[in-house]
Amino acid sequence: MKKILFLFVFFSIGFLYANEIKKPIKEITQEVKFSWEIYKQTRDEARGLEAKGEYILASKKYIELAKISAGLDRKDIQAWCLNNAGYMIIKLHKQDKKTNLKSSLSLLEQAKNIKEAETDCVIKIENNIKYIVDEGGKNENR
Repeated sequence: MKKILFLFVFFSIGFLYANEIKKPIKEITQEVKFSWEIYKQTRDEARGLEAKGEYILASKKYIELAKISAGLDRKDIQAWCLNNAGYMIIKLHKQDKKTNLKSSLSLLEQAKNIKEAETDCVIKIENNIKYIVDEGGKNENR
């Protein structure tokens, strides 16, 4: 029974998370308040969740940071946030190979399309995409 409940909760969170990723960043930036104070608080929350191994929740916080960064007109930071959000899913995949990497790829592609992204960020994005492509070749279900 506990296993069924766990699977239900896990897939419910995944479904909600997948729907969040499908929205373009521009569409949802209006839902977030923009200030550096909120940015720093959200960043600290994301880092704390990541440190605890709560990668899905950390990814959602990094997506929120991407929205805040866009609202602050800091596309360079937005690219980093989207990369970090995608990387959280990769970290989860490294723990559980059954993790679907499609949402990670979507986030990384959004980040890669940001012209203001710093060179270091673009390198990280490309490395993360390479990981997904390499892992996707190992399992056709991803």
